[in-house]
Amino acid sequence: DSKNLIKWPFKNFVKQLLVDIGTVAVCGVVSSHFSMGTVNYRGWFINAVEVSIVWLVLMIIINLIFYKDKARSFYCKI
Repeated sequence: DSKNLIKWPFKNFVKQLLVDIGTVAVCGVVSSHFSMGTVNYRGWFINAVEVSIVWLVLMIIINLIFYKDKARSFYCKI
């Protein structure tokens, strides 16, 4: 992996960095609307699962938008 990262074009690095920052920002804003005021473990666990599912879906959608070619190659491998 280190060989590939060193040879990675700077443009790709910046794009990946911006996509990742944007993903975290969007997911953070969306998950801030979840109520986290439960006091028991069961409620906390349910909230954590809900937020995790939302983050996963948003990450997939955002990466599909910006990396269509990689998504197609991944889909073909499956």
